[in-house]
Amino acid sequence: MKKKTKNKIKSEVKKTHAGTIVIVLLVFILAAAGGVGVSYYLTQNDCFVLNGEKEIFLDLNEAYVEEGATVISLGQDLSSKVKIEGEVNTSVEGEYVLRYTVESIKYGNYQLIRIVTVGGETNG
Repeated sequence: MKKKTKNKIKSEVKKTHAGTIVIVLLVFILAAAGGVGVSYYLTQNDCFVLNGEKEIFLDLNEAYVEEGATVISLGQDLSSKVKIEGEVNTSVEGEYVLRYTVESIKYGNYQLIRIVTVGGETNG
């Protein structure tokens, strides 16, 4: 009697198994397509860009005005969270490198660079 019950269960599982796989695959495909659509909608306006010029030339002792960067990540404005590494000393000739980073899922390891040259070549 036990053998008949086991065989009956196995045959029932086999009958529904193919249908279950098809349904699971269909749900997976629909979920993936929906995820792509939502992801596109949430990130269509995302950006991480420098405000102002990427390269700036200043005369000695000319004031440097930091313009910052704009960051939109997953639809949220994170511009206030931008960290700037480096300094510009306009009383000393040289080339200064500023690095802009932000903690974000999308831009985690990405950085922007601005080069400020004091003295020497000018915009003129």
